[in-house]
Amino acid sequence: MVRVVKLTNFASASLRRSLSIVPKHFVSPDYINRYRHYQAVFDQVHNKVISDFKALRQAGARWRGSNPRQKSPYKSQGGLTSHCATNAPNIS
Repeated sequence: MVRVVKLTNFASASLRRSLSIVPKHFVSPDYINRYRHYQAVFDQVHNKVISDFKALRQAGARWRGSNPRQKSPYKSQGGLTSHCATNAPNIS
């Protein structure tokens, strides 16, 4: 049988929100640990992405087509529709 612990202040509000299906006061400890693990991994990846983008911006990189007056980078290549139209297999 799975042990249950009473939710205390250490369990964040977001954890309680994400477990809204489970009765509010009883959540298994391994579920809490798994949630914390996923949250830590997400934070790690998120911070890495942010730092990478900051480094790119400092190196002078810009989004392609960042000027709103420029055409979308996809339009200049003819977009998806013409790509599909030219490369579509002949279905008959």
